[in-house]
Amino acid sequence: MKDKNRNLFIVSIGIIFWILYLCDSEMSRYGIYTIFSYNTHEVLSIIPFLSITVTVFWLLGLIIKFIRDKSIKANKFLCILLIILFIVQGMYILDESQIVTTSFVTDIDRINRDKMEIVIYTDEYDLTLDCPMIVLDLLKTDGTEYGITYEWNKKNPKYGKLCIVQSIN
Repeated sequence: MKDKNRNLFIVSIGIIFWILYLCDSEMSRYGIYTIFSYNTHEVLSIIPFLSITVTVFWLLGLIIKFIRDKSIKANKFLCILLIILFIVQGMYILDESQIVTTSFVTDIDRINRDKMEIVIYTDEYDLTLDCPMIVLDLLKTDGTEYGITYEWNKKNPKYGKLCIVQSIN
């Protein structure tokens, strides 16, 4: 019973760190460092790599224990949970490695308040960016030029999230 409580405690701590990391990650996208300072943001950025490393070593330890004891029944649930956590964390890290940040100067062609999006016509395609509602109310489609920084996934270059916008005119 002691091992189960310890395992539950370790998994719970890992989940709490992931929640902190995801909250900080979303806030830092917009440069909001009021809850977590920038230094804390830098420290929290190691959580995905630290947690997947812990998961791999924990899983390897269980596999070695299974081979030595020739019994998988004792920690079968924990082993399955660790495999699932490894896959999910690996997919997250791979997906994050596909995210690119781009900055440029442009005017905004269309604002869709219902979907909370702005559309920018480029030479190649229409670029659609998610935009917070408070920012939508400040933007204009009258030819005003803006310095824009946004994040996008390499798998879908026509869609992204607005991070920073600054009026140039």
